[in-house]
Amino acid sequence: MLLGELPSIHDLAPLEQGGPVARTGFLYQDHIGARFCIEMLRNAKLAGVWCETLDDITLLWMEDGQLTVEFVQVKSHELGQMWSVARICDGGKASLVARSLAQHRCQESCCFRIVTRVGVQPDLRVLLLSRDHRDRCIADGAVRALHRAIEQRLTGFYSPGGWSGSAWVGHTYWDIAESETAIEHSNLLNLDQWLEEIGEPLFSDQRAELYNRILTRVYTASALYHQLAEKKKFPRAAYQDWVKMEVQRIKGNAPTKAGVILTGKMQTAQIPNSAIENALNLKLAYRGRMLTPKYQQEEEYKAAELELTATLQQLVAQLDVGSLNMSGTEFHAKCLDAAGELRGRFTNVDLSFIHGFMYSMTDRCRHRFVRASLP
Repeated sequence: MLLGELPSIHDLAPLEQGGPVARTGFLYQDHIGARFCIEMLRNAKLAGVWCETLDDITLLWMEDGQLTVEFVQVKSHELGQMWSVARICDGGKASLVARSLAQHRCQESCCFRIVTRVGVQPDLRVLLLSRDHRDRCIADGAVRALHRAIEQRLTGFYSPGGWSGSAWVGHTYWDIAESETAIEHSNLLNLDQWLEEIGEPLFSDQRAELYNRILTRVYTASALYHQLAEKKKFPRAAYQDWVKMEVQRIKGNAPTKAGVILTGKMQTAQIPNSAIENALNLKLAYRGRMLTPKYQQEEEYKAAELELTATLQQLVAQLDVGSLNMSGTEFHAKCLDAAGELRGRFTNVDLSFIHGFMYSMTDRCRHRFVRASLP
């Protein structure tokens, strides 16, 4: 059959529907699906993610007006040994390679990816390199050996588009994703980076809530039958709009535990909402800085924190005994002035860091902007 006579990727029916029928134990695959969805938010070349439509996951890549379809198989098995040529070819037409290669049945350019929890034996290591890596050239001895090994084990098997096992080797990337915990951690970090890029940072519990919504949508889409195929497909633009809408919904809810005390104390002091929003962002930025290894080595930052603690302690004491007769907004301004003066003594410390530390103290009930209530 000529390649031009094959149907479009958009017209293909699935080869099997085992995925939607048996979802038990598929959480690993859902985290992988979420990983690609988050990558799609940041990578304009990834135009679409399809969940359990044709393969476990189908990715649509668009570059220079050319569409490439990547068929992804996810293997979460806890094997007693690493993957090998013998294992991926075991079963002939029912083998991992054959089932992956069978997806080459559309007129669009396509490639393959295998995502696994465990690694590979030396005979498959060349697949860990990107498909266009110079060390995957057929002139390399290890590459030629892999082509021959796969071709020999699957002699006579061809995809509907006419590719043999050797062609599968040339178009496949092996992706070791490790444990479910590792994937989730990586997904949260990438989600955090995207939120920073679009100027919508979230507190850790808000970010976790957003990730759960992304993961739930992947799970829900994967479980749908093929008759609802369009709901299993996430085009980039529409998906970005959905995630951004979820971000706003999360931000619009009541303050999270991470910022509720700070918000309440500033509201009690009748500080405007715009200043409260800035305080929450400064506190969040401070928290991020505090978690970096570099911060742990910066003694000047730690000294600035200690000095600010002493300065604010003195100001609050003066407020409580009546030496300072100020409203909440006036005392808030007084504290900011004190932080600014402190910055003059610690010139290498960012003012945003000092402000962030003050708001973090407030959120942990170590500072306030109104006089203490009498018993």
